[in-house]
Amino acid sequence: MSTLPEFPHDLTPSRVAKLDESVEIKALNTRSAVLGVGRMESIRLWPGMQLMRANMRGQAAYDATIRGIAGLVVEVRLRGESHSREIGGPRRAHLRDGSLEIAGCPTPAQWHVQAPAQEVFTTVAVAYDDTFIEGMRDAAPDLATRCRALMAREGLVTTRASQYSLCIAQRLLDVDTGRSSATVQLAAGAMDLIASAFDELDCPEPEDDRMDFVRDYIAQNPCADVTISDVARAARLSPTTLKSRCRRAYGCASGAVMKDRRLRLAREMLQSGSCLKDVAHRLHYSSSDSLTRALRQAAESELLD
Repeated sequence: MSTLPEFPHDLTPSRVAKLDESVEIKALNTRSAVLGVGRMESIRLWPGMQLMRANMRGQAAYDATIRGIAGLVVEVRLRGESHSREIGGPRRAHLRDGSLEIAGCPTPAQWHVQAPAQEVFTTVAVAYDDTFIEGMRDAAPDLATRCRALMAREGLVTTRASQYSLCIAQRLLDVDTGRSSATVQLAAGAMDLIASAFDELDCPEPEDDRMDFVRDYIAQNPCADVTISDVARAARLSPTTLKSRCRRAYGCASGAVMKDRRLRLAREMLQSGSCLKDVAHRLHYSSSDSLTRALRQAAESELLD
């Protein structure tokens, strides 16, 4: 168990690295290596359950890489904000005051996390690894099943935390690790937190995180030889699920989304001075006439508006 006083310590990247080797962090202000003043702890509660808590003042902007676990992570952001994205994957999240996030990973994932400079940064996160979740089957079979379901689909859901979840997070932050009963209190709070998270979320099907990735992937790969199956594979969705989500998110079929992006790019290239023949070739149209017809049809149907 690791303990740091409430606010007197300068927190540096090297101090954070000593607390948890899975975190690589650096201050973006090169004039100072101090991330903030306060307390940051990594506490092993039970085998397979780890608590991370931080309470900082005057936090500098930082950039971090976090190596995740196979299992679930539940985080409650009491104060402050950060943006995270899965390295090599589609998931993204924005945590801010009063938000709750739950992420499931069947295999370890890496995350890139950035945060702006802010006066106060207070967060509580609990990681429940795969073996811990498997061990929950006897005591809490329904909860274990829901955890497995979120892990299987690599879900990442961010929502507004309830007052109850905020109270649990505050309790996890406040427990004095110097007390003999601290580990029991923290472990009980960590179990309350995961149960509360699933009660609030009720395992919804996450939409925005995957569709943001789909939009970006299509924008970066607008050519005709990229298929719906290619996009679905990159987003870790089935083609059927991708098609239904495209209809919900954009009001049209996934093929139409890809066609629209390809035509938008063609128009941008032509407006910037590229010749028709070069644009048709680069975007894999069969001929200049084919591109011309596609642009005319799109303009007539107001697809580009």
